[in-house]
Amino acid sequence: MITDIALDLAEDLAEGRLNLPQESLDEHGVTRADLEFARDTPGTRALLSHVLGRARRSLDAGRPLAGLVPPEGRPLFRAMIGIEDLTARAAQAKGAALLRGPARPPLSRTLRLLLGERRGGLPRGQRA
Repeated sequence: MITDIALDLAEDLAEGRLNLPQESLDEHGVTRADLEFARDTPGTRALLSHVLGRARRSLDAGRPLAGLVPPEGRPLFRAMIGIEDLTARAAQAKGAALLRGPARPPLSRTLRLLLGERRGGLPRGQRA
């Protein structure tokens, strides 16, 4: 999931774990040391952009699946996808600095998203 990349990449690297395929590193001319030492290079930026772009495309492809979820679960499903998207956008904005620490979605946008889904998911007459 995107939150794994956006929130845990720096921590995983510090603990000796790398959850990105070697093929992706090779494709962008990035070494494990580049990532471990948080080197802000064109390759590391391109790698992170590539990984996060793929994740966002997967999220976009998953949005229509909300229609397959029972109606009472759709707001939660949409909120989860929305939070993942906000997190991916925050990670993309952070760029190579993601190698030094996590990216988190803006709290105000996250709260608006959750409130909107909460209001939209309640039957008429029960909305706050």
